[in-house]
Amino acid sequence: MFCGGWVRSGVGSWVWVWVGSWMRMWMGPWFRFISWFWVRVWVGSWMRMWMGPWFRFISWFWVRVWVGSWMRMWMGPWFRFISWFWVRSRMGMWFWFRFGFFCWARMRMRTWTEIILF
Repeated sequence: MFCGGWVRSGVGSWVWVWVGSWMRMWMGPWFRFISWFWVRVWVGSWMRMWMGPWFRFISWFWVRVWVGSWMRMWMGPWFRFISWFWVRSRMGMWFWFRFGFFCWARMRMRTWTEIILF
């Protein structure tokens, strides 16, 4: 309760600025990475509370975007080939899954409605 009033009064923000400047001096280049990590954790927890079940999907999307951009920078021209290979393999798995279910459903004489709805 005391901390909440402190933060609302504006004193808490200055305390965090002071702590941050001290940590930057103490940790050097590591501070930038770690501070961004904590900012992302804080924003992520707030978004999880605000968005509910959508958050899991969207956060995984952004993790993939971030990993993809890092891999593109690291791998250069090889990244384009490998990422397309990955996309094609995922599409192929989805196609064979649907095709296999279709064959199974026709074998069991399922209705077209069941096939379409799946």
